[in-house]
Amino acid sequence: MAQSFSVEAILKATDKNFSKVFGDAEKKADGFGGKVGKAMKTAGKVIAGTTAAAVGLGTAAFAATKKVTAGFDDIAKNSRKMGVSTDYYQEMEYWASQNGLSHENMEKSMKRLNQRLGQAVEGNEKYSNALTRLGVDLEEVEKGNVSTEQAMTKSIQALSEIENSQEKAALASELFGTKLSQELTPGIDSGAVSI
Repeated sequence: MAQSFSVEAILKATDKNFSKVFGDAEKKADGFGGKVGKAMKTAGKVIAGTTAAAVGLGTAAFAATKKVTAGFDDIAKNSRKMGVSTDYYQEMEYWASQNGLSHENMEKSMKRLNQRLGQAVEGNEKYSNALTRLGVDLEEVEKGNVSTEQAMTKSIQALSEIENSQEKAALASELFGTKLSQELTPGIDSGAVSI
């Protein structure tokens, strides 16, 4: 026998099921929304942290670039003051560091040699004799064919080859001055080969 259902009964049953189904879906959506909210908060923290790290790296990179640029600028300025190329200046810095010579004394020695070359070319006998004994051709210096770099390398090499320590000390003193020549002794003894 067929059961008869009234439209009202069918609607009530459908309404109950609909409410239950809709209520369950609403609960699930709330749970999903909460999870999405938490995920968004976490993503916001990650983005903020990444941004802070990027700013920190940018600041560090700028500082490092500034330091390197300042170093290159110092090399360029100091090499011009001494009348040598930037490459030679850096080679001399390395040579000085390998021989226990301070940066200041290395610069003084090159400045002093440059000064002595000029004075020798102008006729100063003391410096002229010392440089000639070390094999520096002053006529070629005067013509511009021998640079300060070449004169420095030649002088250090020649001094390193002198076996008599008193003669070596006397020539080095004439060229660089007594105190500075004493500071240069380890470098002189190692010779221009280490340059």
